[in-house]
Amino acid sequence: MNNVMLDIETLGTSKNAAIISIGAVFFNPATGELGNEFYKTIRQDSCETIGLEVDASTLKWWSEQSEEARAVLNCPNATHIALALNDFYLWIKENTTATKHVEIWGNGSSFDCAIVDNAYRRCAINLPWRYANERDVRTIVALGRELLQIDPKYDFPFVGTAHNALADAKHQATYVSHIYQALAAKCGGAA
Repeated sequence: MNNVMLDIETLGTSKNAAIISIGAVFFNPATGELGNEFYKTIRQDSCETIGLEVDASTLKWWSEQSEEARAVLNCPNATHIALALNDFYLWIKENTTATKHVEIWGNGSSFDCAIVDNAYRRCAINLPWRYANERDVRTIVALGRELLQIDPKYDFPFVGTAHNALADAKHQATYVSHIYQALAAKCGGAA
């Protein structure tokens, strides 16, 4: 598998947002198979040390989420942002034959991948994927809605805790795979 669904939880919405967790799962969009998983929680202070920002409105939003989701804010096992990013890099490298072929999916072209890319730059760690291999969940969701009448918001029940980066990544991989397969079938090609 060379597709990775990435999801992050942050303390802001800008490209410079502090990251509090990274979740990812390898998946095969042609079959829907999920593979190896990655999950790390990150200390807020380590993000602020490298210049990542915390937004007051996002903190307010977090205060309105479930207790299970808010647990990430006080995780006793949270690590430094640089260590989490290095672990993520190694996880990708250990699970692929060539990182240059990894296709990384994020929920929005300007969110997950862009924020993680910025954090890698601030930590002076190489990005574990090629910029040209970034894929956008929102685009495939729009295609599913417009061309196939598939709406992940209503058609795919969520399993796990919403706003847990790994649970979100697995959910996104599931519905992206479903839409991918339906588009392939509609085009007359095998997925």
